[in-house]
Amino acid sequence: PRLVRRAGTREPASARLTRPYELTFDPGATGWIARQREAVIISDVATDPRMHAPAWCIQQGLHAFAGAPVLEGGELAGVLTLNMRDIDALGEDGQTLLVSFAAQAALAIRNARLISEAQKRRREAEALAALGRRLAQTLDPEAMAQELADSLRALLATRTSGLYRLDPATGDI
Repeated sequence: PRLVRRAGTREPASARLTRPYELTFDPGATGWIARQREAVIISDVATDPRMHAPAWCIQQGLHAFAGAPVLEGGELAGVLTLNMRDIDALGEDGQTLLVSFAAQAALAIRNARLISEAQKRRREAEALAALGRRLAQTLDPEAMAQELADSLRALLATRTSGLYRLDPATGDI
């Protein structure tokens, strides 16, 4: 499995920093969070074995790290991470706030998925209703068969579709 960065932000002074677009679950603290499904706060990236590139972090002035899993229904949906100059930037309630943000992110992801699924079901129902209206207006069996095959292919987004009918003379398809 891999994690793909979907969003990010940085302070203007950090604009030159490049972060990886994709991460595997294997190396680093982000992968550890993904595997363990637990939040983590690392106050010194130089000494924590979970850090993948501590020298790079230190070179960039990022000495602390925090992250939390984004869990949707117990399943991993992502990982929320923070890179900081110093652990004090997180504050006393920082981990609680980070976990709360991760929970909000999970709700947002779930809501977006549910809305997308509902819209897909609505489009499918509308397409089926339109097909029913067209078929009701068609008396020609060949035109009806073609309309059915065309609509099915479009509705299910397949490359091809076909309708095979029994040959009345032989009973074969």
